[in-house]
Amino acid sequence: MISTFSGLLRWGFTKNISLEAGLSYIKRNFDTEYSINYDSIVGTKDLSIVTYEFPIQVLTYVRLGEQFHMNASTGISLNFRASSVGSTSDDFNFSQLAYIKKLNLAYIANLGFEYRTKESGYFYLGASLTTLLRPLGRIELRSLDDNNFKNVFGELSGNYISVDLRYFFNDKKEK
Repeated sequence: MISTFSGLLRWGFTKNISLEAGLSYIKRNFDTEYSINYDSIVGTKDLSIVTYEFPIQVLTYVRLGEQFHMNASTGISLNFRASSVGSTSDDFNFSQLAYIKKLNLAYIANLGFEYRTKESGYFYLGASLTTLLRPLGRIELRSLDDNNFKNVFGELSGNYISVDLRYFFNDKKEK
């Protein structure tokens, strides 16, 4: 499960092309379950990773009606991690440590629909794809049982698809 909160700015160059940039807070939640020797030692732990994203993307619009528009966008984002994460399972059988990369680039794409009003602003519903250009980081799991010591490594992808609900304030320029 991922939770995000963003602030975006949009600059219109033509009626159909805009540039969008901003800052996003992203919290990725991972659930881990592990066992050794066919369930004789079992552990579970949740892992949360916070990153900040600086997206920049180009949007193109297609007018579907008087107030309805469809848009598609593509771009890149710079992702900056907040901190490394480590934890021990509730039963103290396992420990886990995640090594998160400090900086990462991602490809972003978006498709959605806008309802535009002159007085109330723009209401947006769409979907986004974020694909990191390299893994988000590496996770290490260790058994703390002296008789069954195991060490396992894996990569965290960090890629996600999201449903986006956005609101854009009305730009009241006088012409």
